[in-house]
Amino acid sequence: MHTHAHANPPRVDGVQLIGNLLAHLNGERPLDVRSVEALRHGIVASVRRGESLDVSLGLVASGQRTMQTRLLHLKRDEQLRQALAAVSLDASLSTWARCLRLAPLVRTFIDCEWPHVRRLAEPLADWPQWKVHVFRAMQTDIALPRSPTGLHYVAQRAESCLSKEPGAKLLSRYL
Repeated sequence: MHTHAHANPPRVDGVQLIGNLLAHLNGERPLDVRSVEALRHGIVASVRRGESLDVSLGLVASGQRTMQTRLLHLKRDEQLRQALAAVSLDASLSTWARCLRLAPLVRTFIDCEWPHVRRLAEPLADWPQWKVHVFRAMQTDIALPRSPTGLHYVAQRAESCLSKEPGAKLLSRYL
């Protein structure tokens, strides 16, 4: 039996694809058609080209971050998004205003407190929520933005990733 490889395979991010597959295997949701086709194409391409499955599925490519690094970025960004929510005393406060409020707190935490608490497994119980989230973001070992502009960029990216990458978010929980 000859399996037809698609000339134009569906574009599905490799990390998202593996996350979707894991969610399916966990019984959380069915595998969507695009993921099925991308998996089928990746497997057939791997066999025909003699390349490893991780390359065929788009998990490894020259110049790309590793899956773990991408997931750590996702985890860091989610923690920063939650820290931004925690510094808001008013729900109507804009994301930019929250970034202006959080940036000096992040700088102070990184410069003054992080060297003393970095070895802790968990944040201190009496910390405010913004600090708990900044601590968890620092635990990823991915540098945190220290300026309002950098935080705003991360906040915008984190918001868009929440709906577009549920499979990747699932994988990041295993870090």
